[in-house]
Amino acid sequence: MVLSVTGGTGKIGWKSSNSGIAKVDNGKIIAVKAGQTTITAIQNGKKMNCTVTVSEKQRVEKKRWVVTKEARTVNTPIYERVGYIECLICGEIFQGDNMGEEYDAHESNHLKNDEGGQYTVKPWDTIIGWEVTEYPEEGYFESYWVYE
Repeated sequence: MVLSVTGGTGKIGWKSSNSGIAKVDNGKIIAVKAGQTTITAIQNGKKMNCTVTVSEKQRVEKKRWVVTKEARTVNTPIYERVGYIECLICGEIFQGDNMGEEYDAHESNHLKNDEGGQYTVKPWDTIIGWEVTEYPEEGYFESYWVYE
């Protein structure tokens, strides 16, 4: 609590009638222990009094949650690896369950035209789903004390 004086001019002096109960510094009251005291403000020789009662306070332990790592969700792709055949003569791509037979028929046309039959087989990764992992917030409870 802070006391102030209005209506006057000049420097204000402050004092407590019992500094064992409450002290005063520039109008700010600092409670020491339970009891009652009078705070006096002196300005230009005029005294103004205020009675202050300090109540007994209990020291109470409180707890607060301190976050050390935020909650997060991680999505990891699930892949299926499939292959495909690429014709090196014309660049056509064959994939699926019948790609071998389809390429053989395609290659026959190149061979009939004296173009040769060259191909390559390559892997192809396809995302077929997602694995979702939830990580909860991490932290700890911290104790602190207050007077109530």
